[in-house]
Amino acid sequence: MTVDGTSFDEFRARLASEDLVQLFDYWLARRGSRAMPSRKDIDPLDLRRHLPRLMLMEVLHEPFRVRYRLVGTDVVAATGEDRTGRTSDAVAFFGEHPDVLSAYESVVRDRAPKLVREPFRNPKENTTYETDTLLLPLSADGERVDMVLVYFGFLTGPYRTM
Repeated sequence: MTVDGTSFDEFRARLASEDLVQLFDYWLARRGSRAMPSRKDIDPLDLRRHLPRLMLMEVLHEPFRVRYRLVGTDVVAATGEDRTGRTSDAVAFFGEHPDVLSAYESVVRDRAPKLVREPFRNPKENTTYETDTLLLPLSADGERVDMVLVYFGFLTGPYRTM
């Protein structure tokens, strides 16, 4: 299996921070011999150090969109809103940045992790941050992606982790 046309080892080498590497390695370990782990394979206690910068997104297929299921406290603070329960079609950010939804579509289509450089905007405070965002697919049946575990490695601003 490849990620963006590269091996898992090559993809791992592109990860710029220890946090990104740790989460990718965790996903790989939980995956085992399957294409991807399921949501039930992910234990929040294992990820408690990363929880403030994590999101869990549910994939809705017809029509394609994503729903915020879990949003970490740093993510809420950085965006200025708690989007838990909302879908991508109800969040202005996705209209302003269609490439972000395209990244989710790519993860679902390819059934493989993706690393993207993503803008992060807080319209209430008129602040923008850059992040290295790791998207990790999850699947209840081992075939169809139904959740995406997302980690934001903040490169700028008060939530900087790298």
